[in-house]
Amino acid sequence: MRSALVAIAFLLVAAPATAEPTAPQPAVRTTIEPAQVVVGQPATLVVEVLAPNYMTAPPGMPDFQLSNAITRAGSTINTSDRQGDVDYAGIRYEFLIYPQEAGAYAVSGQTITVTFADNPPHTSQTEVAVPAASFEAVVPGAASGLDPFISATRLTLQQEIQHPTEPLKVGDAVTRIVTIKAEGAPAMLLPPTAFAPIAGTRMYRSEPELNDHFDQGSDVLSAVRTDRATYMLEAAGTITFQALEIAWWNAADHSVEHARTDPQSFTVNGGPPASRGASDQGGLSSPRRVVLFVLEHWLAVLSAIVALAVLIWALPPIVRNLNSRVRHQREAYRQSEAFAFNELRRFAGRGDARLSYRALLLWLSRFAPTASSGTISSLTRWAKDPILTQEIAALEHQLFAAVPAQTTWSGGRLISAIGSARGKAGLQRRQWTAAHSLPSDINPQSSIVRLRQLSRPVAR
Repeated sequence: MRSALVAIAFLLVAAPATAEPTAPQPAVRTTIEPAQVVVGQPATLVVEVLAPNYMTAPPGMPDFQLSNAITRAGSTINTSDRQGDVDYAGIRYEFLIYPQEAGAYAVSGQTITVTFADNPPHTSQTEVAVPAASFEAVVPGAASGLDPFISATRLTLQQEIQHPTEPLKVGDAVTRIVTIKAEGAPAMLLPPTAFAPIAGTRMYRSEPELNDHFDQGSDVLSAVRTDRATYMLEAAGTITFQALEIAWWNAADHSVEHARTDPQSFTVNGGPPASRGASDQGGLSSPRRVVLFVLEHWLAVLSAIVALAVLIWALPPIVRNLNSRVRHQREAYRQSEAFAFNELRRFAGRGDARLSYRALLLWLSRFAPTASSGTISSLTRWAKDPILTQEIAALEHQLFAAVPAQTTWSGGRLISAIGSARGKAGLQRRQWTAAHSLPSDINPQSSIVRLRQLSRPVAR
């Protein structure tokens, strides 16, 4: 009996030691370099997602959007690792985080969904926490006087003046186009051009064009911002486009540099030149010159009359079709999210709290992540941006609170926070499209084309 109890005790003690080892699980590794960057320059967040055996679907990645920063997806490459006797397959993601203000920035509280073959061909899905990582953004002391602070590795300033053939006259239009090109900075951080009003003209400013291009091979971000302003000439005299200058921080040379354009002046005449008298045309009166011209060019005049008649006959349907198309396009735009956002930006820029709030509700009904409910609470829950929540709360307090707020809302900060939310939605949409698009080699057209090229022509 005693020996039996000893044997049972031995088995109970040895059981944990002989238990089957825990199955390997996916892992996530993160790094941010460098630990300190200049405001406007990117800190590179590297996220490695590893899974035992292989992944059966792309990982569900967060967008890593941070408050007061712009995050852009960088390069993506496959990777592998071996830990003990287990082979891991993975993907290495790079994200470029551009801080807009000095301070500390941290990536934390994020998770990644990993679907992998735990026991091929059986698959499993799990949530893996992203290790926290942080960096700091600073403004160099030598550039502390720059307002606004702009940093890039290269920046140029160009202008183009478009106008009719000189001499200019009252009623003509002159367009000034200013283009900022930069490397190492996103277009959203490039400053808008301050077009100064000019006496004797009426200025009409167009919406800016912002374009970014990321070179996957060199990891260089190039940005272009183009601003346009059209000046309608209303009085004779001289108009002068003043010189423009941008002071910026060269992050490559660690120095303050200046980009400039030269001033340009033009003379505006009072109107078109007066018509010359009959003595300049050999003494012939105007009616007689018309008759002689028709007699000398009767065939061309007859052809022009026939062409004009055909045009008059065919023009009404074409005009109606164009008007209908333009009307539909205009109506489609007025129903779009972009139109609602532009209205919100316009009212917020004017500091009109009531109209800004009304425009905010309209935009919420057209913004994809909140369109189903159209409520402010759904936006704040989805965006998870404390600045956006704070600015909306300040706007509501100013409109509806019985006691005035100590701090007023800021239209600029509100639009900046909403712009970050729109960028986050755009990144999620692109990631979803990439994850659900068909493989590029599903229909190998190159092989078909080559077979056609090698085939002999039909004998005739």
